[in-house]
Amino acid sequence: MTDLRSLETSTFRRGATTHSTIDCIYLSLDMSINYVDADVEFLNSEWTDHALLQVTLKTDLLFDTGPRLWRDNPVYTNIKEYRQNLTSMLTRLYDGKKLLLRTCHHKTYGIW
Repeated sequence: MTDLRSLETSTFRRGATTHSTIDCIYLSLDMSINYVDADVEFLNSEWTDHALLQVTLKTDLLFDTGPRLWRDNPVYTNIKEYRQNLTSMLTRLYDGKKLLLRTCHHKTYGIW
């Protein structure tokens, strides 16, 4: 279990009065020994009332496993600004200009 209370950031917001926070993330023993960090990233409030919860895990693999797994909420693909931001981020990542190893923290809202 990873305690997230030190973040003191709401992971869900509705209006000015309704807030909630994810206090901890439960990981299996196999995953917890590879835990590096957790973080919260906020999306445009017009898109969702949740934040992204990111978890970074290290891998102790002796061989290349190929492309990594990444999931996205398909509902967001209907939002032009989101598509533009996603395209920009993926381009920077692909070009090697940005290393994205941050982990999801708060406000995950998705249809996986």
